[in-house]
Amino acid sequence: MVSGSHRRSLNVLFAALLAAVVLVATALPAAAMTVTFVRHGESASNASHTIDNSIPGAHLTPLGQAQSAAVAAALAANGADYDAIYTSNMVRTIETAAPFATATGLTPTALPGFREINAGWFEGWSDAGPGGIGYVLAPALWTLGARSVRVPGGGDGNAFDGRVDAALRLVEDSGAQNPVVFSHAATIMFWAMMNVDNPDLGLMLRHRLDNTETVVVQGSAEEGWTLTNWAGLPVGPTSLGTKLFVAARDLVVAPQTAAYRVAQAFGSGDIRAIATAIRDGVGAVVRAPVRFAVTVVRDVVDEVDKVIRPSAPETTTTSDTGVTALPSRIAGPAEVSEPEPADEAPVKTLRTTRTVKKPGRPATAPRVRDTTEVKRAGRPADGAANAA
Repeated sequence: MVSGSHRRSLNVLFAALLAAVVLVATALPAAAMTVTFVRHGESASNASHTIDNSIPGAHLTPLGQAQSAAVAAALAANGADYDAIYTSNMVRTIETAAPFATATGLTPTALPGFREINAGWFEGWSDAGPGGIGYVLAPALWTLGARSVRVPGGGDGNAFDGRVDAALRLVEDSGAQNPVVFSHAATIMFWAMMNVDNPDLGLMLRHRLDNTETVVVQGSAEEGWTLTNWAGLPVGPTSLGTKLFVAARDLVVAPQTAAYRVAQAFGSGDIRAIATAIRDGVGAVVRAPVRFAVTVVRDVVDEVDKVIRPSAPETTTTSDTGVTALPSRIAGPAEVSEPEPADEAPVKTLRTTRTVKKPGRPATAPRVRDTTEVKRAGRPADGAANAA
């Protein structure tokens, strides 16, 4: 028979072990994902070269449907074990995902966070000339760290980055390790260059994403993201200059993000949320210069060490991701990224479920679940969708 003192000792030991397990579990970094972003096929607005962010938006053209079938075949043939499909809440991404969903048996989940950047005043303009330039000017500044700049009549970089990050957290929380996200050109390009630790801003100038081209990133919301492939082009290692640029950008982004979150908290009217946002914001701003100094010193020392110490011969590998690169492009006209509804607009939380491929599933058209209620923009139903 166990005495009372022994029982108490066992209880204490069990509690200590449980606490240790919880501590270790919370300290472990989130498992890295490989996210393959796919731009949608040609839509009617692309064909007419019109910037249009109406929701649900224009349908794919016959060429866009053919592009969707081609990219589905390319994805299925490259040997990657894709385990989830996500789309934005716009028709063109849902239709683009359909052939791939049929081929894999996976059920797409629509997340509004993956929609296109709001075009603001440039809604309805041609994607060429002043309209196209004006539309992407603010997002280009976001990639340099000026996230508080707003698209005229639209949102700023903080709101844009926040809602894409939130959508990716839902994907991560679902347990997916190799998801495919069907989204839009501006959203994919600018989010990637704002967040990866090896941005090459020249890629957007040298190779803007065409219909159904892909961008692959690896990482997690906690550990950060690394760009591995851009439209079929492998992305090389990060140079010292890029590392220093990212460190400086993170330094100037910290106070902007803190101010944005405090403003959002005040807008909610929740006293506790306001206090938390202020506390977290002050902490982030105070830590930013320290992190900047440590990062710069570490990166410079590492670079000097590489020069002083001869490195061992490197083994050539075909791909950091282990995934065969997709064709550079599927035939179709180039387009400018399409706009989206206001970034600040509240978006209802969607249920995210991970689906598992079932053997022997008939090749029926996939069913897309989008639990959000989005008001259609005040435009005629036959208006062309955004050009992105």
